[in-house]
Amino acid sequence: MNGKQIFEALRGIDAKYILDADPTAKSPSRAWVKWGTLAACLCLVAAAALGILFWQAKDPNGEPPLHTHVFGEWTITKEASCSEYGEETRLCACGERETQPIALLPHFAGAWVIEKEPTIKLPTPSDPSEREAGVMCQFCSHCGAKLGEELIPATGSLGLAYAVNPDGKTFMVAGIGNCTDEEIIVPENFCGYHVTTIGDGAFMNCKTVKSVTLPDTITSIGNQAFAFCQELVSIALPEGLLQIGEKAFWYCQNLESISVPQSVINIGKSAFEGCYELKNIILPDSLKKIEDGLFASCLNLKTISLPEGLESIGDFAFENCTSLQEIVIPQSVTAIGKRAFSECRSLTEIVLPPLVQRIEEYTFSDCFRLENVILPQNVMRIERGAFYQCLALTKIEIPTGVTEIGPSAFINCQNLESVVFPEGLEVIEELAFMNCEKLNNINIPDSVRWVGRSAFDGCDALIQVENGVGYVGNWAIAAEKDLDEIAVREGTVGIADSAFYTHGEYIRVTLPSTLKYINKYAFASARYLETILFAGSETEWESVEKAADWAEGSKQFEILFTH
Repeated sequence: MNGKQIFEALRGIDAKYILDADPTAKSPSRAWVKWGTLAACLCLVAAAALGILFWQAKDPNGEPPLHTHVFGEWTITKEASCSEYGEETRLCACGERETQPIALLPHFAGAWVIEKEPTIKLPTPSDPSEREAGVMCQFCSHCGAKLGEELIPATGSLGLAYAVNPDGKTFMVAGIGNCTDEEIIVPENFCGYHVTTIGDGAFMNCKTVKSVTLPDTITSIGNQAFAFCQELVSIALPEGLLQIGEKAFWYCQNLESISVPQSVINIGKSAFEGCYELKNIILPDSLKKIEDGLFASCLNLKTISLPEGLESIGDFAFENCTSLQEIVIPQSVTAIGKRAFSECRSLTEIVLPPLVQRIEEYTFSDCFRLENVILPQNVMRIERGAFYQCLALTKIEIPTGVTEIGPSAFINCQNLESVVFPEGLEVIEELAFMNCEKLNNINIPDSVRWVGRSAFDGCDALIQVENGVGYVGNWAIAAEKDLDEIAVREGTVGIADSAFYTHGEYIRVTLPSTLKYINKYAFASARYLETILFAGSETEWESVEKAADWAEGSKQFEILFTH
C-alpha cells in the first residue's frame, strides 16, 4: 500500500464520526473519546506516510539513492605555455571539483641569431681552409628551445693583410696583402675577432680595385686608406661607421657616388678631394663641419645637400668644383673658410646665412657665372679677393655691419655696375675694385677714412677727372703725370693711399678746407714739392687725420694757410 491509498482509506472515515466529536455535546465523555480517536488516526497516517516515503527512496537493494553532479563553467587555474601544460577546473554545487589539462601552446619563434660567426682564418697544415662557416639559430622567445639552425658561409676577400688593433680584441685591415680581387669584400671576422678598422693607407695606390664592400663591424676608415685608387667606382659604407680619415678617398678619380651613413660624426680633411667623377653625395645629419678641402676638385659634382645643423665650412672645401651649380648653406653655419667656393665656375647664386660675420680670403674668387650674392647683415669684413674675378656679378649691396672691404675684394669684376656702401664703412683696401670697368654708380659714405692704393684703378666709367686729378666721389685717388701743380677741388674729404706718389714733378699742392684724411704715401717721393697751400687755418690742418708716412721720401716743403 502506498501513501495515496492510505489517504484514500482515511477519507472513508465516517464523517459523522468526526462531526459527532463536538465537545459541546451533552455527553462530554463520549466527545473526548472521539477526539482522541481522531488524533490517533492522524498520527498513524503521518507515520505511515513517512515510512512509505523512506521506503520509496531506497533502491531495490536498500541503499540510499545516488547524487547526480551538476557542474558549472570551466575556469582556467593555470595558463598553458609552450613548455608546460595548463589546467582548468569546474565545480558542482555539492563542492565536487573536476579538472582537466590544457594542451601545450606552439613555440614563439624569435629572430634568428648568430651563435657562431663565420670567419676568415689563417690556413694551417692540419686545416688548410681559410674560411670557416658560422651558425645561425632560431630560438623560442618564451622557453628558449632551439627551433632551427642554419650555416652561414664565410665570405670575404682572401689574402688581405691584418693587424691587431690597440685594444687587443679586434683587427684592422692593414693592407691588400696578396689579394688580387678587383671587388674587395672585407670580412666581419678574422680568426674569430671582429674587423673594425681600415688602417691608414691600407689600399693606397691599389690601381686594380674597382669596388669595396665593408661589413657592419667597421667603425673607422684611416687616413689615405683608399687614396689614389684610380679605378675605384663604388664603395658601400656601413651603418655604424663613425670616422672617415683625412684624404681617405683622395684622388679616387672614378668614384661616382657615395652615401655617408648617419652614424658618421667626422670626415677628415680632403677626404674626397680629386674625386673627379663624383656626381652625388649624401651627407649625414650628424656632421657639424665640412673640413678643409673635403670636396676640392670634384669636377663633376653638380649639387650637394648640406645637413641642417652644420656649423662651419672649411678652407678650400669646394674649391675647383667647376660643375657645382647650386648649393644651399644651412642657417646654422657661422663660418665659411678661405677659398671655400673658389673656382666654382658654374655657381650662379649664393645666399649666406645670417650668422656669418666674415667673407674670408678668395671665398668666391673666379666664380665666373656668379650673378647674385646676398650677404647677411652680420658681416663685418670682406677679406682679400673674396669676389675676385666674378665676371657675371653686376651689383652688390654691402651689409650695414661691414666696416672694411679687404684688398682686391672685387678686382676684375668686369661687369659690376653698382655697389651700395653702408654708412659705417671705414676702410676700402688697395685694389678693392680695380678693373671694374663698368662700375658707375657708387657713393662713398662720410664714414670712410681710408681708401687704399689703386682701389678704383681701371674703373674708367666711375672716375671723374678735374684739372688732372682723378676723383671717386669726394676722394682724390690719382693724378696725371707731369703736372707742375696739383689742385684738389673743394668738397674733397680724403686723399687716397699713394694718390700722388711719383706722379710727376709737381712743386705746389693746393688742398681744400674740407679735407679730413690723408692716407699713407699720398705725397711720397715728391722730390720737387716746395709748398702745400691749405685753404684753412693751422688748427684745421692739425685736425686732418694724416698717416705717419703720408709724405715719406719727399723734399722738405712748407705748409701755408689761408686763414
